[in-house]
Amino acid sequence: EVDASTSTAMGVIGAFEAFQKCDPCDFINGVLVHGCGSVGSIVAAELVKRNIKTYVVDIDIKRTDIKGAISLGNDKNWYRKNFDVILPCSISGLIDTNISQFLLNTKAIISAANAPFANDVIPEKLRNSNVIILPDPLVNAGAVIADSIEKYAPEEWKISLPEKVYDFVQNEVRKKCFTYLSLEQSGLTSQEILELMQNEKQQIIGKAF
Repeated sequence: EVDASTSTAMGVIGAFEAFQKCDPCDFINGVLVHGCGSVGSIVAAELVKRNIKTYVVDIDIKRTDIKGAISLGNDKNWYRKNFDVILPCSISGLIDTNISQFLLNTKAIISAANAPFANDVIPEKLRNSNVIILPDPLVNAGAVIADSIEKYAPEEWKISLPEKVYDFVQNEVRKKCFTYLSLEQSGLTSQEILELMQNEKQQIIGKAF
């Protein structure tokens, strides 16, 4: 049985891998998964598997008990610590104007949560400080991609193990995010890239499974 949260989480991992490929660094400050629900808990466990120093924070402290991860419990001041990458997996509007001023040295924000910024000025300011922001619709497309497989490749879907679906999702999100990052390095704005990517001949993703 393919699980929507796992599909989303493996897409987030694909996005993280795209960033890793574009900006190889040792993640000495570690990464933070904010929110350890059905998506965040899997994202954190997968990062630990990849030997990434992974911090976790959640309103429900019990959820931060993830093998190999470093729990910050329900630390409301999580943003005052220095992380290389922040992966919001909790709520929309998490990063407000106050929090954002503490994130100017973050290398990347890779959000599974929809609309992680409280307003549109915040991501602009962060980008101007060279923080890489992968757009959330690219990062969290995992469950949508899985739905597309079920709809457009129903025979394959019936006989495939969930792992095969998760691998496909991870790979598709990785490729899309890698394209995004490459175009961003060429000087295009986020809006221009997303429009470009949408205008590319629309191939139905599930048919490629």
